[in-house]
Order: sequence, then structure tokens, then C-alpha cells
Amino acid sequence: MGFNPVMEILRQRLYISHDDRRQHRISIECTIRSKVNGLKNIIILSQGFLPNLTVCDEQGDILPVMPRQNLENLIKDHTSNKDMREENKLKDLYSEIESENWHFIWIKIPNKKEIDFDEIRTITLKYSPRQKNIPNSILKTMVKSKPYSLYYNFASPIEFDFDKVKFNYLENNKIKQSLQPPNHVQKFYTSDSILLRISPGADDSFEVKYSFKPKSDSTSSLKIGLMSLLGFSSLMLASKLATLFDYLPDMEIFARQTEIGLFMIGSSLILPQLVHNPIIRARYKWYYFVPMILGATLMFL
Repeated sequence: MGFNPVMEILRQRLYISHDDRRQHRISIECTIRSKVNGLKNIIILSQGFLPNLTVCDEQGDILPVMPRQNLENLIKDHTSNKDMREENKLKDLYSEIESENWHFIWIKIPNKKEIDFDEIRTITLKYSPRQKNIPNSILKTMVKSKPYSLYYNFASPIEFDFDKVKFNYLENNKIKQSLQPPNHVQKFYTSDSILLRISPGADDSFEVKYSFKPKSDSTSSLKIGLMSLLGFSSLMLASKLATLFDYLPDMEIFARQTEIGLFMIGSSLILPQLVHNPIIRARYKWYYFVPMILGATLMFL
């Protein structure tokens, strides 16, 4: 990502943070160095459209992004003022960019904040990719090496850990699936974050595949509540059936079986709501239908 004869990208860091298992936000931190004095325009190439894009400087101030059409008109005007050789070269470059589905991002530097010669600045591009319905919540990210230092930092959703992290890449003309990345990639990770450092200049690309699982401590209360309700409801229903078939004498507790059934149904509805994480709550609330059905069955026996 990057195209500008008056600047160079020294380093790029991508932060991919997940709001939940399918929605995520991406921040691209570009460290650049100016090759001219008083740089006012930064042109970056992105392979694909970046939805909901905002660009910030080091102070967090939002930088204006010019419309794509304005930049295309500027390039055409610039091309017409060149000699035939340079004009053909620019046209070939523009055609190649269009064929690869690249998108121009023209960033304006405000007055009195121009970048001086050999000065280093950092700008950050933030965007939110469109949500995709991914089977089994398996996420994929394609990583392509660059001529500069490149870092990828993946962060899991709150109260979730990474699960089943795999790498797909070409080795000896065959696609290899491995738990380890290619040799030119360094991997550092914890249960809730993954950091990849890609060596500059490696002419290679690879795919990262991963999914998430709830942290054990974030689901323990739900599991304890579910097992308690299942045990209690199963015991009550089995005892009631045993009394109906004369395997056990009638017990006084079943005089209040309607209240017991309502308690089981109410507990099954209330306990999942006590979990503040909506993703975990939505995942486990369906299991609570089992004691709810057992409670309803007990009421009508």
C-alpha cells in the first residue's frame, strides 16, 4: 500500500480488532518520510475500497481525503503536460492500477503542517470492512509482503480467546496448511492477541485463518447455572414420572409442581440475561431451552 514519488513508506502496522466474532475494525498506521520540502499531498494506493474510512495524524486530528474523481482528473491533467514517453508510462501505470482493482487515497496535509524534507510522520487510516456471513465464524486475512517493515496485530473480542489459528501458503509449488507461518514471518501471540512481523522484500503472500472461543472464566457461571437447572429439572421430572407409574409413592412436593415448573422456566429465562457479554449470552441461551421444556412438561403432568 503506497504510491508517491515524493515520499516513501518506512513501516506499516495493521491493527485488526474485533467487536465480535464477525465484525471487526482495521487501523493502518503508516510511517512515512518526505522526499521534498513542504509536502502537502499524500497519495496512497489501497487494493480495494475501504468502507467508512477516516484518516488521522499523530495528534489525532482528522485529515481530509479528496474524492477519487478529483485525483483521476489531476493525473489526467498531469499526464497531458508530459512528453510522449512519460505520458505512455503514466497511462500504463494507470491501466495496471485499474486492472488490479487498486483505489487511490488522496490525503491533504493542512496548511502550516506541511512535511519538510526527510521529516518522518505517522498517519493512521481507520475503516470498518463490511460484515460477512462467514460459516462457523472462521475469519480469513490475506497478508502480502511489502518492501518495508510490515506488522499485523490481531486482537480478539472481549472475553474471547483465539482458537484454531492456521496459516496457508505456497511451499514447493504446493499449498501448505500449518500451525506455523512461513519462514520470513515471526509470530508472537497470547491467548487473546496475535502479532506477525513480516520481513521486508519477501516476494510472498499467505493466508491467516482463525476463530474464537469464549474464555473459560467468562462462561463458568453460565455452565454452573445450566448444569444445576438441568440436574434439578431432570430429577424432578424423573421422580414425577416414577410416581405416576407407581415406582415411587406420591410425594408432598408435587403438590406444588406448577410453582416448581414456573421456577425452572423463569430461571432458564433470567440466568442468561445476567451475562453482560451479548455474544456469549446469545450463544448459551439456547441451551437453557432444555430445562425450560422440562419445567413446562412437569407443569402439565
